[in-house]
Order: sequence, then structure tokens, then C-alpha cells
Amino acid sequence: MLTSVLGLLACEGEVTPPEANPFLGTWTVTELDGVPSSPGTWSFGATSVTIDYGTVFSGTYVFDDNASPASIDLNLQGQPPSLAIYRFAGETVLTLKVLDGATQRATDFTVESDYDLLTLSRTP
Repeated sequence: MLTSVLGLLACEGEVTPPEANPFLGTWTVTELDGVPSSPGTWSFGATSVTIDYGTVFSGTYVFDDNASPASIDLNLQGQPPSLAIYRFAGETVLTLKVLDGATQRATDFTVESDYDLLTLSRTP
């Protein structure tokens, strides 16, 4: 399923201030490929991420909100790097499209094979 997450850095290599990081906090998976899903959680720190679906993956992430679509690179321990795209709906809903067999970053948010399309809700 999900394969990678990397340290939070800006394109120039500078650390992004915490107030500029919309990922911070814990998110619960509500849908996978448009279908209600068993909840997993994604917890983002300033430079780290932990993904828990019963099996826990940890690593780091880098995001680029200037890319079109916005991109996030995930680097989870023991997994190959994963190139993903994301979008936010307000402050409480996050959509991620992550490699799951594909070799190139997605370019849109349609459901397709070799990618996982996740909808997550911010946990209060």
C-alpha cells in the first residue's frame, strides 16, 4: 500500500516554519479509492510521519505547495521512496494520491490502478 514519507523542507532546503505546515497533527483515513475504509492514522510532526494501519511505518516527508498539483515525497523506513500529490479541503480534510506500484507521481486525483487515493480527516 503506502510506501514512503520524508522530512519537512522547503524547496530551497530551509526548514518550513511549523505555522506554515498544514500537515501537522493526526489524521484518520476515511476513504480509500473513494470507498469508506477501515481507519488508519497518519501522524505528522515537523519533519516526521508515522502511519498506522495495525502495522506501523515511520519516516520523513518533504512537501512542495508550489507544485501543481501540490506534491509530497514520503520516505518510510524499509520502503522505497514514494512520490505523492495532495490537496486540502479546508483545515480538516486531506486527500493524498500515493504510488502503489506506479513509477511516476500522479498528476490528478482520479482513482486508478497502481495508486492509492486516500481521504483523511484531521483528528481533533
